[in-house]
Formats: sequence, structure tokens, C-alpha cells
Amino acid sequence: MKNKTIGILGLGNRSTLFYIDELNRRFNLLHKGDSTCPFILYNIDFEKVNPYLPNQFNKLIPLLSLYINNIKQLGINFLLIPNITLHESIDKIYIDLDIAHPIQLTIDKLTDREHTETVIFGSLYTMKSTYLKHSFQQRGILLIEPEMEDQKFLDYLRKQVYFEQESKKDLEEYRRLLNIYSKDHPVVIACTELSICTSQKLNNIFDTASFQIEKTLELFKNK
Repeated sequence: MKNKTIGILGLGNRSTLFYIDELNRRFNLLHKGDSTCPFILYNIDFEKVNPYLPNQFNKLIPLLSLYINNIKQLGINFLLIPNITLHESIDKIYIDLDIAHPIQLTIDKLTDREHTETVIFGSLYTMKSTYLKHSFQQRGILLIEPEMEDQKFLDYLRKQVYFEQESKKDLEEYRRLLNIYSKDHPVVIACTELSICTSQKLNNIFDTASFQIEKTLELFKNK
């Protein structure tokens, strides 16, 4: 993977900054000194997209097609999208550039470790998503939903994080749920706002956003 020009599609402010910070932090760990990750940020008005999430595809697909076309005009050929849910729409568009796809990357990781079941943490829509269930089942992996009360809390938390209003109590409850669910099954973090809260290094946590960033940084490992 040589001569790639990385683009980031700027969406919600906090999630986009999280990806940028993590890219720069991990890039610096690789290359030391004052090194920062080279990329092009194509920042859009997220208010033009968010009202149509998660699945108003008749609105989302034309918008995303326009943004992708504009990105290609900038010479970008490797794209990072800091929103997990949006990839369901992305999959419905023909895009002739490489994408750090969070779902496929996560499925690959689970398959490598021979997991056949996993719990999913995300928005209410994501945790019940037929798109995700089908994607995982195609590779022989069963998605397990958390208990309904826990789903409601996770959906509440990701909204609090989006508006930078999460409390210490919120984060403690999130850590408690991570510990409980990861004891018996791997836990997939399928929401960028929840990725922001996932600071624990637990063996059974599969963070989709982290895999996107890891895939992007592979472009620089031999440079």
C-alpha cells in the first residue's frame, strides 16, 4: 500500500477530533520526534447528514456520493470515515478508492481469533441492526444484543459523549458493563462516541474505530 493520500471525512466534531488525535498520537509512537500523520481533512456540515442517520438512504446516498466525488478531486485515494453507522450507506455506493471499513476489519479480527459469538455495544439502531447481523453471520459470527436496560444506557451514553456531557458516574457504569459482558464474550464497540470512552485495555474488547486507525497507519510502517 504505497503512495496513498489519506483523507478524513469530517463529521461530528468530537468523533472527528478523536480520530485525528489518535492518528497523530499513534503515528508519533511509530516515527518519534515531532512527527504527525499526513492527511487531508474534508470537513462537512454534519447537520446536513445527521438528520438522515441511520437509514434514510434516499437522502444519505446522494449526499455521500457528492462528498466522495469531491474527495477524489483532492487526490485522496484512502478514506477514513469517523462514523460507524454511516458505513451501511457507504456500502450502497460504488467507490473506487480504499476505505478503512470498520465492520470488515472487526470481522477479520474476530475470525482470526476464531470467535463465533460477540456482544455488540453501540446505538440502539446498531445493536439491533440487520445490516450488522447479516455481515457478521456471513462469516459465521453471531451478534448478541446486551440486555434492554443496558442498551438504553449505552444509547444514552453515546448521546452524552457527542455533546461532551458525560459524567464520571456515566463512565463508571460504562466500565462496569464492559467488564461484565467481556467476561464471557468478546465485545465489539460499534460507535465512535463509545470508543472515546473505551480507555481500558481489556483483551476481549474489539474497538471498530481503533481498527480503522490501525489500518490507516499500516500505510506508513515501511516508510
